[in-house]
Amino acid sequence: MSNMTKKTKAGRLFPAAVVVLILLAATTVNMLTPLIHADGSPVSLGDIIVADANAPAVFRQSPSVGVAPTVIFSGTPYVDPWGVAIDASGNIIVADRGVPAVFRQSPSGGAPTVIFSGTPYVHPIGVAIDASGNIIVADYGAHAVFRQSPSGGAPTVIFSGTPYVDPYGVAIDASGNIIVADALVPAVFRQSPSVGVAPTAIFSGTPYVDPYGVAIDASGNIIVTDYAADAVFRQSPSVGVAPTAIFSGTPYKSPYGVAIDASGNIIVAVGNALGVPAVFRQSPSVGVAPTTIFSGGLYVEPVGVAIYEFVPVVPPGGGPGLGAGMLIVLIMLIVTLSGVGAAAALSRRLSVGAQRPIR
Repeated sequence: MSNMTKKTKAGRLFPAAVVVLILLAATTVNMLTPLIHADGSPVSLGDIIVADANAPAVFRQSPSVGVAPTVIFSGTPYVDPWGVAIDASGNIIVADRGVPAVFRQSPSGGAPTVIFSGTPYVHPIGVAIDASGNIIVADYGAHAVFRQSPSGGAPTVIFSGTPYVDPYGVAIDASGNIIVADALVPAVFRQSPSVGVAPTAIFSGTPYVDPYGVAIDASGNIIVTDYAADAVFRQSPSVGVAPTAIFSGTPYKSPYGVAIDASGNIIVAVGNALGVPAVFRQSPSVGVAPTTIFSGGLYVEPVGVAIYEFVPVVPPGGGPGLGAGMLIVLIMLIVTLSGVGAAAALSRRLSVGAQRPIR
């Protein structure tokens, strides 16, 4: 009778623990609130962040056609903001070549926080976030690629000097390598994240004239904007393969920043689309003319773009944003604890079974 009682308790322990954990997780998730843009609207999947060098400002742009951008923050301390990226907490990382500095900007507005400013930065222009949350910075004035801790402190030089001349855009591929567009070589490079390793030229020369922005699509191809060619290219990551022009010419005039949305469309910031600054949505299919998301208005010279690929939320009581990664960690914790409960229950059942006499 005693053994049977133990078995019953052991059998009920696991389901009860799981129920409690699930209820706790559901309550926690329900208490999380989305980060709020400066205009009071929640940060949404697909929201486009635009850096405008001459405004100078950081804007939130709806992906819906014809919706005017809203200002997240403008003016001092920004001087010439260019590159933008979004970290795991939903904050916007901004490279300002005019200060020179790297800033952290809340999407909710308010003045940005300086992560690091001054030497060794000269003209930081491109930014990307690696898998560890570090900020990768391309600096054409320093002819270098840096790794910047998000906590501050001086950046680490990953590589500087030849073959880099004017490194502008940066992106991180699936293997953690850094893809760099160098406007004056002109070329697209693959840079190891290890310090001191010289980059490999993926492709150099014609049809590139002045490659600026880079992004990685779902297939691992590199999407490149070329300022002087007035074009958007698809570049194979394989060395020596010439890029394919996805679209070139009107309405593009001086395309700068580039990002890929969840549907695989290419978002392009154009500083001078036939005299009017604009943000476009470009189909990845060759030869399809881009769609204008928005042009003119508050834009002066939109140069950097980034896209919210997740909906960041704020934990109860405020604090840093909680990205999709943290929610996954919460779920994994539940699964892990559930597994421990299941193992304990199974162990008890086996123990009870071993004590039973053989009939």
